[in-house]
Amino acid sequence: MRKEGFLRSEAKEAVFYIFLGLFMTIFIPIGLGFIGKQFGSSFITGKPLFFGDFITTWIIYIPFIIVGLFGLIFPIARLISIDKNEHPATQKNPSWFRIFTVSFIFSPEENGFIYWLSDKVGFKDKRNLMNWSLSIFRVFIVATLVFGLLAILQVWFPVVQGAALPSLKAQSITGIANVYFNTEPPAWAETMTLLFILSILSGIFAYICAKFKLGIGVWFALVLLIACPLTGFSWMGIHNLVYGNQEVSLFSTFIFGWLGATFTVLTGTVFFWYMWHFWNNIFAALVKLISAKEDIVFLALGIWLIILVSFSVIEFYLYRRRKRERQIVYN
Repeated sequence: MRKEGFLRSEAKEAVFYIFLGLFMTIFIPIGLGFIGKQFGSSFITGKPLFFGDFITTWIIYIPFIIVGLFGLIFPIARLISIDKNEHPATQKNPSWFRIFTVSFIFSPEENGFIYWLSDKVGFKDKRNLMNWSLSIFRVFIVATLVFGLLAILQVWFPVVQGAALPSLKAQSITGIANVYFNTEPPAWAETMTLLFILSILSGIFAYICAKFKLGIGVWFALVLLIACPLTGFSWMGIHNLVYGNQEVSLFSTFIFGWLGATFTVLTGTVFFWYMWHFWNNIFAALVKLISAKEDIVFLALGIWLIILVSFSVIEFYLYRRRKRERQIVYN
């Protein structure tokens, strides 16, 4: 039963990851581009495609989308070769295949440093400080509240912005489509490409730690101190390739990649990093589209407060219900 539950959990993680990737980077862009007629200006007889047209930028991102989708190999490899309650950095007799077994898609219990540390100091099971993060719904809401607020701040303080946007031609894309095309596929494709790099590096360190019996603590140290900074440097390279070093300095791109990778290792899931990238891009696009910053901030803060209050009410209701259920069981 525990094995079946483990398999179901891994299957849900894989399905959600693939659906999110295809929906955000393929289905919505194609819908806006063809059905919404946003590709029209790019399909004119005799007119070449230019970098800055959405369809050109989208085509450039296709390799990154594919690499991101290939990130599914990590949870699959983990299912094949790692048993529940075991870790790639501690399992005996490792083979080279071990480098593909570290998944950060959604593994707070296995690959989250804070969860592991909390468990080590005595906060186990439901008392664990990161127990709340075992729900993908909570992760997305909390990430929206945290990084949504950070993105709102970047409207007034552009230095907060961590990632640049492609220079799309505003005259060919308007309104909602303009904002979305500036947000996706860059947010998902870039984040998941970097996740692939982080996972490979973490897998290499897992193999080394398992081979020489160094322990999971050493693995976390190697990943946080070496793999995360290397991922930041990788983001610098991708930034130069796609954007030509526009708008954001190389140091800022390194910080964004390094901190994003660090958040991923600390929490054990890439979705915090993805949501940071997503909301960063949305508000960076809004600032370009709408000159009145006050309007952006006022409306965004209103929506942010609605989400905060709604989430708090739901969590309080669920807490009271769980408390009543425990009282009934004890009585």
